[in-house]
Order: sequence, then structure tokens, then C-alpha cells
Amino acid sequence: MKLKPLRWLTIIIPLLLALGVFLLIVSGRMPDGTFDLRMDDSTLVLLGGALLSLLLTVNFLSQRWLDGVHQRSMERAKQETAEEHRQFLNRLDHELKNPLMALRAGLSNLSETHNLDDQRKIIGSLSSQTVRIGALVSDLRKVATIGTYPLEMLPISLTELLNDVYATINDDPRSAGRVIRLTLPTHDISLIGDRDLLSLALHNLLINALKYSLPKDTVELRGYRDGGDVVLEVADSGFGIARQEQQEVWKELYRGQGAQGIAGSGIGLALVHAISERHSGTVTLQSEVDKGTTVSIRLPAASANHLALKHRSA
Repeated sequence: MKLKPLRWLTIIIPLLLALGVFLLIVSGRMPDGTFDLRMDDSTLVLLGGALLSLLLTVNFLSQRWLDGVHQRSMERAKQETAEEHRQFLNRLDHELKNPLMALRAGLSNLSETHNLDDQRKIIGSLSSQTVRIGALVSDLRKVATIGTYPLEMLPISLTELLNDVYATINDDPRSAGRVIRLTLPTHDISLIGDRDLLSLALHNLLINALKYSLPKDTVELRGYRDGGDVVLEVADSGFGIARQEQQEVWKELYRGQGAQGIAGSGIGLALVHAISERHSGTVTLQSEVDKGTTVSIRLPAASANHLALKHRSA
């Protein structure tokens, strides 16, 4: 790193002044070994300049150290971003490879098959693979646009939100055989948010809970107030997630070992994380293999001002 001339002066001047102070002390030495260091105006100016230059030097060195820390931090951030991007591309390649191979094989078989029944089966398989790719692209688009999605931040009844999501998940064929429970707060609570996005987040969590559990397992949707926050939770008694994978599940397209062989794109939890961030909230996960998983979304509760606004607009 090159130093500007002014910065060179902030180093050289204190050295010269320190030398001047040293000469001042030497010249004040008396024959009997004592010192006569009476301060006249020139001496005070000299010492004041030395002190000022010392402060400038300390400021320069500390600033240079902070610049170095900032630069190293930026370099680490760039490396982490590049690594995350590389991992994302690897996961995307993995997710697209299987359906594309199936499409290529299906088209090859279709060109060689003249039996109508076999052709229909192949076309059906091709159609399912295109649907799979389309769903993946759609989910990726949702995650990409959630940061700029225009939110309709209004007071929402927690009881109404949970009831609506519960009714929807009960109609899903994947809920067959599971014990689906709904736990409502004893008193209705209001929270601030975009109702559609929060419903989507809870729906994704419930679909995950259904996919990674077995018939007769329990899936619970619940909500409650904790201090100044509202907590939305989905808990299940299903497969659970290994501890070493729990920090990775929020990344787009990430699928752990327990997800092998189960249909999915690895987008659901990434979308939940993005929705929580857009609501100035947080999302956490607690899980244990073979015992189940609990995902908690923590959001700000509605203030009295928001409730008054809702009442006036009703």
C-alpha cells in the first residue's frame, strides 16, 4: 500500500519533534547533573506540536489497521459469496440432470416405439418431467422475486390465519393417515404482515412436515404470543434432520440425506426464510433424527396504532 505525502509527514514529524525534545533535555543538563527544564513559550509550542503529531500518527495507524480489517472482511465476504454461488450451481445442476436425462431417454424411446400404449406411457413420463422442471423454475422465481415483492402489510388475525391454513392442508392428499392438529391462542392476537405470503410460508412448512413423516405421525400447526412477538410454529414427529445439516437447509436447492428419494426441489425452507426476513422476523429450526422437527417463525405483534387504523378502515 502506497502512502500519500501527507501520511509520510504524520510519521516523520513526530520523529523530528521527539528528537527536538531529546535535544532540549540534553541541553538543559546542568554541570552538577541536575536538569533545568523551565518551560518558556517556545518549549510549550514544541511539546504541544509533538503531542498533536503523536495523536495524528496514532489516528493514521489506527485508521490503516481498520482499513486492513475492512479489506480482509470484504475479501472473506466475496469468497463466501462465490462459494455459495458455486454450491448453488452444483445443486441446480444436480436437480436438472435427472429430469433432463429422463427426457432425453424418453424421446429416444419414443422415436423407436410404434406401439400406441407404449407411446402414451412415454409421453406421460415426458410430461411429468417437464412439470417437474417447470415447478423448479417457478419456485426459484419465487425466491428470487420475494425481495422486491410488494407487501401488503396489514393487521392479521392470528386465529383466522391459522384456521385458513389448517383447512387447506387438511384437503391435501398428502395429509392422509397423519394426525393433523391445530393449537390456537387462548385470546386472538393480531400481527402485521402480508397475509398471502405468511399463508405460503406456513403451507410450505406443513407440506415439508407431511413429506418427511409417515402415516400415524403427528403434525401440529400452532401460534402464540411471546412478549412483543407472535410465533408461528409447525411441528412434526417425523424423520428429523441431522444436526450437521440444519444450517444448510435454508439454502436454495439444498436437500439433505433424509430427503433422498422424496419428491421436492429444496426451495421450501429457503422461501420461508426469505418471507420471514421481508417481515423483519426470524425463523429457527429445532430437530432430532427420528424424533421430529419444529420450525418457528417469530414476527412483530400488531401495535395499538395498527389496530386503531384497521378499525377505522373497516
